[in-house]
Amino acid sequence: MKSKFTGFAAFLLSLFLLAGLFSACGGNPEPNAGTQTQSTEETDLPAAPLRLAENGETGYVILRGNKASSAVVSAASRLWSAFRDRTGTAIDLCDEWRYEEKGSPAAIVVGVISDETSVRLREPLRYDDYRICAEESNLYLIGGSDEATVAAVEWFLDNYLKRKTDSLVLESDFDIQYRKDYPVRSLTVGGTDIAAYRIVYPADTYYPKANAEELRNLIASSCGVTLEVVPDTKPAVPCEILVGNPNREESRAIAQTLEQPNLYYFATVRGTKPVLFHQGVRTGEALLASFKSYFGRIGESRDLTAQSLNLSGNVKSVDKYALARPAGTDIRILQSNVLGTFGAKENGFTDQQRAELLADTFLLYYPDVITLNEMFPDHSLPPLIEKLISPYYNIISDAPWLGLFTTYANPPKTYSCPVAYRKDAGLTPLSSGFNYLSDGVDFHGCAWTVFQTAGGYRFLAASAHLSQNVDADGKHSTRFVEDVLAMVNVARRQYGDLPMVLNGDWYFWQTGYAKAYNYMVAQGMDDVSETAVTKHSVGVGTYHDIGKDEQHRAEEDLIFVTPAWFKALSHKIIVDYYTVNSSDHYPVFADLQFAKPATETAIPPFAG
Repeated sequence: MKSKFTGFAAFLLSLFLLAGLFSACGGNPEPNAGTQTQSTEETDLPAAPLRLAENGETGYVILRGNKASSAVVSAASRLWSAFRDRTGTAIDLCDEWRYEEKGSPAAIVVGVISDETSVRLREPLRYDDYRICAEESNLYLIGGSDEATVAAVEWFLDNYLKRKTDSLVLESDFDIQYRKDYPVRSLTVGGTDIAAYRIVYPADTYYPKANAEELRNLIASSCGVTLEVVPDTKPAVPCEILVGNPNREESRAIAQTLEQPNLYYFATVRGTKPVLFHQGVRTGEALLASFKSYFGRIGESRDLTAQSLNLSGNVKSVDKYALARPAGTDIRILQSNVLGTFGAKENGFTDQQRAELLADTFLLYYPDVITLNEMFPDHSLPPLIEKLISPYYNIISDAPWLGLFTTYANPPKTYSCPVAYRKDAGLTPLSSGFNYLSDGVDFHGCAWTVFQTAGGYRFLAASAHLSQNVDADGKHSTRFVEDVLAMVNVARRQYGDLPMVLNGDWYFWQTGYAKAYNYMVAQGMDDVSETAVTKHSVGVGTYHDIGKDEQHRAEEDLIFVTPAWFKALSHKIIVDYYTVNSSDHYPVFADLQFAKPATETAIPPFAG
């Protein structure tokens, strides 16, 4: 069809065609950005021009799909506003369902709708390509992606609705096409075009899904092909790109060859499937960065095979001095208040995101024992954390209630400050217990477990969550510290004057509620942040507003040990992107060494 334009529009287009190359969003020349063309096919069937606006009147509506994205909805709204302002013509903007009610008049169609024409026009377009063309009496503005559809609208606004006009008439064979020159013109997997593939991620995850979507965008921007992203609950098919650790045999085979958990990533091709394997948030980020770098070097064409795609790495180098257990370490123990009380969003982070960030930190530092606070079983965050760490940790959340305080006649079977221990650390729990504090608040309490190591040494680990250490009249009090000691003394009477590690969100520190802090020290307990041989984070503080990197507030999460039994080799408050956004308490860990044998026969009776 040979295209003709009227008036100012024809003059504008002739200028643009002289320029040769155009960007997707405007008319500025941009080398290798793509080519904008005008159709020149001939036809013997003349059709009426598209009279979009004449003398303040129009027979058109602006039409968008019922399922249009927010970006396309916004672009259609900008087109409607500019059309009204520049032509002085009132025009309706409607979705498909209302369009049918209006009798399906002539339309300026923005993006894909349910009619066959828009689907046909969309099919040959790659990600950044777009087309603006007349078909029968309609004008279609459509892109290979939502972003490209927006670019088509912007081009039309810049070239036809940038200034006021009395009429807007396009010839019936109006056809503008933009084709991007993609850097990767051919991408195959073992000879099969990448367009035949879909991307699979583990269901019910946030960060692996986000990585899968980022991979889709990388392939789209580089190759112009948009792949479907689906969870691994979909049945397996031969042409899949696996991201994360989905329930596919190809991913499981790689996982079995790697040290677990969470430290390694691997990208290769297994059979017909590219596999981008990772378990944690940090490893996923490292894998995506490595794959992007690889993708930027593949040239105009690449066939992905096990030989051409072979990337691997780990995140052990992150904070390597703190990650490495010092020589002589017998027990690494970590305290974390997970802030599990909200069940919605905290500063934009969902429970699923926060759970993945928390679990990523736990599995990266991989302590032998984790003491947890605010792990409410009836809120959504704690079960998510348990699901993520349960392959590696046993969580003791139903220890016997001690009955020291009578506030609860029928105490619940689970509580919010459990102790967890690594399945492969050689630890055997001998006994455990739990009780609330004497204030009777349901998330103030202490849980403890007596462990025996593979070498026959015994120790007690406790998880405490306290309230304000004040009396009813507001004066500083030692009441809740005394409660905690009363609880752990139950075990000491049975197992002797044990080595103890008392962790918790104590709600006191050296300069606030100093009376309670000093009382704990007076009972023969050392604050590891003070006594450790290596202090990785001095004076940082553990409490902060979630999402804010605050390092100057109170150090409420403390690890106390019995110094006669334990030497603290290192102490660290973990502050990074992952912990800033996962809770309002930074996790704390300590590496401990038995200062002397703590066998059953070496532990003296408890005199208290």
